[in-house]
Amino acid sequence: YIMSYYRDASRPAVETALARGDRIGIAPGGIAEMFEGYPKPMTHPNDECALLQSRKGIIRLAIKYGVPVIPVYCFGSTKILKRLQLPSIIEKISNAMRASICLFFGPFGFPIPFRQRFLFAIGDPIYPPTYYNGS
Repeated sequence: YIMSYYRDASRPAVETALARGDRIGIAPGGIAEMFEGYPKPMTHPNDECALLQSRKGIIRLAIKYGVPVIPVYCFGSTKILKRLQLPSIIEKISNAMRASICLFFGPFGFPIPFRQRFLFAIGDPIYPPTYYNGS
């Protein structure tokens, strides 16, 4: 029996879930990745993008709560909708508002996804170091 549901991905909500012992899954990607891929200049339609360098909060929480991180990436998700290239100021506004301002479209210009096969790459669990807390 697997129970899954969606919840807010804010730090307090994730910490509450981990403190209760819930298992959580967080998909990388967001507003920044929306603007990084095709049709951005110097990108190819087959390029995949995940910006992880500055996103270390989930690793800190894994260490704090002693839970492993299982790396997962879904190849092909960038091809389910196409994006109209907008001026770069729109990207800055989107990041500041933490809300995407994008024009997406699928077949015949409708907001329906293209048929696309996905390939999920699942890595081995990465266990956090354990610390002796003196008790």
